[in-house]
Amino acid sequence: MLLRVFGGVFSFLFLTTYHYATYFNTQSKVRMNGSCGVQPIQVRVNQRALVQKVLARYPEENTVFRELVQNADDAGAENVEIEFQTKDYATKSSRDNTTHGILHDLTGLRAFKWIVKNDGEKFKKEDWARLTNIADGNPDDQKIGAFGVGFFSVFSITEGPLVISGSHSQRMYYEGDQLMVQPGTCEDSKWTTIEMEVKDEQLDMPTPFDLSRFCCTAVTFLVNVKKVTILFNGQLLSQITKSRTEAQKIPEIPKELKKKREFMQVKSVEMIPQEVQVTLTPLGHSAGSKKSSARRPAAEKEESNPTKRTGFFEIAKKAEPNRADTISRTPSTHTTTTSTVNYTIYSAHISSNPSNDIVSGLEAATKKKPPSTFRYEAVHLTMEQYQQAMQDGSEEGSIGSVFRGVQALCSEVGEGHGSRLFIGQSTAQTSGIAVHLSSRFIPTVERGSIDIANGQVAKWNEELLYIGGFLTRLIYEQAMKDIRERWPKTASSPPKDLRQEALYIMNCFTERDTVEAMAW
Repeated sequence: MLLRVFGGVFSFLFLTTYHYATYFNTQSKVRMNGSCGVQPIQVRVNQRALVQKVLARYPEENTVFRELVQNADDAGAENVEIEFQTKDYATKSSRDNTTHGILHDLTGLRAFKWIVKNDGEKFKKEDWARLTNIADGNPDDQKIGAFGVGFFSVFSITEGPLVISGSHSQRMYYEGDQLMVQPGTCEDSKWTTIEMEVKDEQLDMPTPFDLSRFCCTAVTFLVNVKKVTILFNGQLLSQITKSRTEAQKIPEIPKELKKKREFMQVKSVEMIPQEVQVTLTPLGHSAGSKKSSARRPAAEKEESNPTKRTGFFEIAKKAEPNRADTISRTPSTHTTTTSTVNYTIYSAHISSNPSNDIVSGLEAATKKKPPSTFRYEAVHLTMEQYQQAMQDGSEEGSIGSVFRGVQALCSEVGEGHGSRLFIGQSTAQTSGIAVHLSSRFIPTVERGSIDIANGQVAKWNEELLYIGGFLTRLIYEQAMKDIRERWPKTASSPPKDLRQEALYIMNCFTERDTVEAMAW
């Protein structure tokens, strides 16, 4: 009898619980669906508008080259080619009757097709898959790319990019407002190629001189890329070649630099001599330069004490008259010119062991774990190296130097601290001193500046800035040590050039406010 009662109570409780569960489950579905039997509606994305909104956050000039050259470096490429083609040249089945040997004026030319190719690793299955997924970044913690939107900068140039790698291809195009991909096959090639037919041929071709200046700076901290070649209809416009020689380890590192901070530590620092050589053909010179030179009037009196001047690196050259927006519209030379700059890369080996909270925050922001080991590199030019760079392109009638100006390695006289923070490529964020710094900073999506707003990302970037401060201190101490060793011990006053060099170093490392540069 007792068993029957407990059995009845159990049955009642079970049935009651079942009915309540069924009721609440039904009500939940009603709330989710609005009414019984209505299927959920998928949220659609206007992909054309999404891509346009992403592109609107990018700086307009050279964005596509910045992203594609960085992608090439991540793929292990040593050579990058950028070619501009007219419609006649691009559509000819035979290139026998091309314009080789004929000098054209490239001023204001609107090319039909832009092509960027590299000899890095061919696309793997996962690379093709990422190409069709916006914001699906590279999960490799040793690669710079993180947000998965850089490639889509090609849509600032074209409505239908064609990607070729190995024996496979993919053409992307819009069908209405939705982005479509058409896979295909082609003849196997060592090159990975991105072809961009320019939108309605309404985009001016970049001037070869200004693009060469951009590329000259772009290769500074790249790991693999050694040569960038710029062509027009198969004709050479310019070539940028980078080479590094044997590294020399700095034996004595200050204790403060080796001391572990929050979660990063400097293991060692090397000095690596680097040379960048730029060859520019007469055709490359023909369109001149569109960059304005913000030089002070020649009549302006210059402060005699370099440490009190508004800019840095100002010992080598006197101010010149202002120039027009386009420095030259005619070929400045009928011969091929070669310019060379030499400097030292200070390369620090960093280990990191961030907390689980920081790792989770970085994974949420970048979709990959932070690197446990990486390089932190810096460039500072000695006074002699800077003087050589400033003398380049100073001849009468010259359109300037590929090493000076906006987006260049060095600022023009009077333009202040123009050195930048790099994340593979240059950002718009200045460093505040005469040292370019490159490391695994996490940028804002458009890579214009480093992210110091996102909680865990900000902690990572602040740690990197702290390490950068110690690295620049090491560079300063190395430079002053060199001067001290050459300083005469008996003479009543040191030689003028040595005193100038000491003032130059102090001026370079006198901190200015960091800003996002207006002209990127």
